[in-house]
Amino acid sequence: MFLSPATITLGLLATSAIASPAPSYDSETEKRGGTVAITGITGTGMQTRLDIHTIQKNADQWNLYLLTLQAWKAQPQSNPLSYYGVAGIHGVPNQPWDGVGANPAASGAVGYCTHSSILFPSWHRAYMALFEQQFYAVMQTVVSSFPAGKKRNKYAKAASTFRVPYWDWAAQPPTGLQTLPAVFTSQTVSVTTPSGQQTIQNPLFHYEFAPLDTANFYYAPWNAWQGTLRWPNSEQSSASSQEKLCTSALANNRQNLQDNVYNLFTQCTQYAEFSNDASSASDAGCHNSLESIHDSIHNLVGGTNDGHMTYLWYAAFDPIFWLHHA
Repeated sequence: MFLSPATITLGLLATSAIASPAPSYDSETEKRGGTVAITGITGTGMQTRLDIHTIQKNADQWNLYLLTLQAWKAQPQSNPLSYYGVAGIHGVPNQPWDGVGANPAASGAVGYCTHSSILFPSWHRAYMALFEQQFYAVMQTVVSSFPAGKKRNKYAKAASTFRVPYWDWAAQPPTGLQTLPAVFTSQTVSVTTPSGQQTIQNPLFHYEFAPLDTANFYYAPWNAWQGTLRWPNSEQSSASSQEKLCTSALANNRQNLQDNVYNLFTQCTQYAEFSNDASSASDAGCHNSLESIHDSIHNLVGGTNDGHMTYLWYAAFDPIFWLHHA
């Protein structure tokens, strides 16, 4: 629960990180190291990561972003590099990924992610790099689906400078807009496809499980919900998100979040205390932490009725997770 580019393999990072205390890089850890090299996007130079409001102004990149997310989410869940496969590294289905089993010293751990640890920022940085490189690989397929010529060239150019956007939940939103961008709450969105303009299900609204793995999602109500929810209106299988409550919660807390981020960056001088919520704050300026503030967003998005973002086990399936961590 959230209440309270060197090449690397995520499995090696994960198996060395989730134990408490962390093991050394011994032969057993090395042996369990995975085979998927995490490099992030390569071959396109260093590009600027844009916030969600800015990238929406670039019609070609925004269109590619939505089409790519839609296509990636449609890949079979059995593919470890599908959207489901990558999201599942964080928590459930709590299965070996890339041939790497759970660390035997991490009794009771679910998934590979590190929380309440000085490795909290660095583990998630590698995790985001994996997400982005696989997202970009799918994007190349999307670009190739457009007819050869002017249109495909246009999208190839847009892809060449693309990076996954971020959502700055502490920033003053543009005039007339909410802290939670409307694109997260709209159920449909208009996109340009190789066949022309179409209205599709908004890939940022939720993730639909196909199928829902009731055996590995363990507990009610998550083993009954067919898609991710924010502020769900019940625990029934027919539950739906209450997007207005989510929007209001974030708007009401934005100023406090901004103050906390400002204070953390200007007053906290000890990285161990800055990075995570497990350190005892010997520095008076470190009464908060990066992880603690990050947890607040999970709770505000997931809500009080067991929405997926509220719980570490399920959070990464909600598409908003990735813009929060980017």
